[in-house]
Amino acid sequence: MKRAVVCVATTERYQRGMDRLFHSEFIRNTAINLYNEVPIGCPPHDLKPYAFKAYAMKYAADAGADLVLWADACILPIRSMEPLWEKIERDGYWICRNGFTNYQWTADSAYPDLFDWPVGGEPNPSLDDMRHINKTIPHVVATSFGLNLRSDIGRKFIDEYYRLASETRAFCGPWANSARKDWNLGQPDDRSLVDACGPPDVLGHRHDQSAASVIAWRLGMQLTDPPEIFAYPPGDERTILLADGSYQ
Repeated sequence: MKRAVVCVATTERYQRGMDRLFHSEFIRNTAINLYNEVPIGCPPHDLKPYAFKAYAMKYAADAGADLVLWADACILPIRSMEPLWEKIERDGYWICRNGFTNYQWTADSAYPDLFDWPVGGEPNPSLDDMRHINKTIPHVVATSFGLNLRSDIGRKFIDEYYRLASETRAFCGPWANSARKDWNLGQPDDRSLVDACGPPDVLGHRHDQSAASVIAWRLGMQLTDPPEIFAYPPGDERTILLADGSYQ
């Protein structure tokens, strides 16, 4: 199967990380789709945060890639990636859980697009109904994840991911919720990234991750606990680590 690693980095700092990824010995013989600016047709990052992920992955799929692995610019493979590619091909995807519920990272404004289907048998669910469902949905990690586009589940995921990014405002919302009294603790320094987006127990919006979480849940995807793919039985040297490394 044709493999592709996809990354978008639009600033010098992130481009240094992307260059490091490009030179990793563990992605040799793999197509690498790197973007120094948002892909053609993609809305600017400040208007639709992280929509570029869906666009870049969709373009890789349309170019003929079978297995697509998204990698943020911070990602650095430090051991063979074969076990990961094998998992993506076998299961149809590789997506990790983040430890939060999706409710904690979903702005009220995104609900109509994320839940534009009957909830609890109701064709037009109330915001409370949608919040209730969202509290049961695990939040995913989108720093790195993979799809087998030859599989039904992988193709359904990328098609819906791209639809939400290109046709709706599901990716839109503030990074941090100003309704929280501690909104400035560990939150963006730029106040323009902070706004009221839900009840005080909502932390903010996570754009592509908030959308990906709903898609994964609807498709019945089994999320990986982060250490699972990295830890094999003693003596098995296939272990892969994806490290958040320094830009120094």
